[in-house]
Amino acid sequence: MAMKKDPAPVEIAWQHTPMAKGGKPFFPENPVVASPFWLHQVRGWQWETKVVTPTLQYLREGHIRYEIDGREFEVFKGGSFFFRPGQSVKGRDVGGIPVTMLGTHFTRYPLEDLPRGIANTTIRQTELFESLADHAVAWRQMRGAIPKRQCEAAIRMLYAIFIGNLEVPVVDPDERKIHDLLESIRMKPAAHWPVERMCEETRIGRTRLTRLFHELTGVTPNRFVIQVRVAKATQLLRMTDMPVAEIANELGYSDVYFFHRQFSKFAGSSPSRYRRQGSSRSGG
Repeated sequence: MAMKKDPAPVEIAWQHTPMAKGGKPFFPENPVVASPFWLHQVRGWQWETKVVTPTLQYLREGHIRYEIDGREFEVFKGGSFFFRPGQSVKGRDVGGIPVTMLGTHFTRYPLEDLPRGIANTTIRQTELFESLADHAVAWRQMRGAIPKRQCEAAIRMLYAIFIGNLEVPVVDPDERKIHDLLESIRMKPAAHWPVERMCEETRIGRTRLTRLFHELTGVTPNRFVIQVRVAKATQLLRMTDMPVAEIANELGYSDVYFFHRQFSKFAGSSPSRYRRQGSSRSGG
């Protein structure tokens, strides 16, 4: 049996860390830290670029919609991408939910480990991955050779976990059922989605369904339904002139005031204010 070659070394690009300003990354003139980095609780996050530096990205909190080389992706907690130079990437948060994500830039990486096209997966070992990421970010803020080596070791482990998740397909039939259920909720956000119905449609017990839901999305089933509805509401507010009461009814809310409260809680502003802000940003 042929022996598998050791992976090529992974080198981190020690460059300035982007900070958040107005929902967009920017590079301060006098940074004190370098790659890797966390962007914490950024509202209105958006990103559009032609990738120059190989970048590993991981979503810790929030809901993102990406368009990568013309293909669309919905990303929730645990979603991870490796962006290659030359790829065209557009991304924005969904539903005004604050985004927390990890970014790490590389100067060299083992190309043979990555599939052709778009490299993305959902990290299953989220606790381990996030703990390593926290350590990597903490080490990189210290000066000296030892902290730098510790940071690089943690990043290599993160990369290995990412590759390992790429190579392991989803084989759990219950997990596949949850993926199908998530798609049904996204397609029919106005439908009534109590947990009892979810259990009935998937034939999965309430405890296991809730646990799988949290592993795949980072939130409870009920919270996911609200996030999807708020995300759809933000689209209707930006792209149509529908009255708020009509949007609420379109999304299954019989009480417009309850819709107002849920939207404000998750999007950070009232529906009317969100529409005005979107109009002012677009110059309308």
